[in-house]
Amino acid sequence: MVPQGILLSKFSGNGVTKALDKVFKGWTMADERLLTGLAICTKRMDTGSPWVLTNLPDAKYAQSDGKLLLTQVVRASTAAPHYFDPEEITIHTLEGEKVPGAFVDGGVSPHVNPSLQLFLLSRLEGFGLQWPLGEDQLLIVSLGTGKRRAESDTSSEDVMESKAVALALQSAVSMMDDTSDQAELLLQLLSNSPTKRPIDSAVGDLSNDSLGDAQLSYLRYDVEMNQDWLQDRLGLNWDDEKVKKFQAMDSADSMAELKLIGQVAGEKLVQEDHFSQAFDLPN
Repeated sequence: MVPQGILLSKFSGNGVTKALDKVFKGWTMADERLLTGLAICTKRMDTGSPWVLTNLPDAKYAQSDGKLLLTQVVRASTAAPHYFDPEEITIHTLEGEKVPGAFVDGGVSPHVNPSLQLFLLSRLEGFGLQWPLGEDQLLIVSLGTGKRRAESDTSSEDVMESKAVALALQSAVSMMDDTSDQAELLLQLLSNSPTKRPIDSAVGDLSNDSLGDAQLSYLRYDVEMNQDWLQDRLGLNWDDEKVKKFQAMDSADSMAELKLIGQVAGEKLVQEDHFSQAFDLPN
């Protein structure tokens, strides 16, 4: 018998759809009950193209995006391949035609870390905002969900002896990490960032690099899922084998520990002086 997850997705998306419908049933992307700007990154697998769907009224595709059901768009953005089936969404083209599209999690697109795309969304003419730039004009706060470097678990011998399918999967995951790092590198280069971190041993944290005046303020908060980092930075002590299990996307067994990591990380990593007074709301 072939295990679920090899030829079929591991889980049904019906539970996700039902949970979303409890809040958003019947809502479209243009619904007036959405009280803030919204951008959702997903990938259309039948064309191989990443899609950034927004509710921005002056965006080029505002009319067609606005007709999409919010439940379907959010479900699509969580449809990680291997875990959930794609979400089929009827697309309204600019010519008025209706065509089906198969959408999956935006994590398998260049927008696995959507911060850089949101920066572009704030400026590019096609999205209709064209906000002013400057470290006192634009602030992006990016929240990660924890990461674990592949090199902490894998030896050269492991790689050379890997089965082709396992190596392909590891390569895809590694590419997602690389894409996220590249987004951080570019944003640290363009910004004033009190949370900047070393990207790699060659470029460091880009403190001595500049393209001129900072184009924005950028804050990034994330945790490294290894025993030493969690103990040194957050004061949380678990053995490394247990920490590795926290990354399992198909298990809810670690929810209590993950919630604790998020709470402690928020208390210890987020500092008031990271936020410029330029972004304080008026009294």
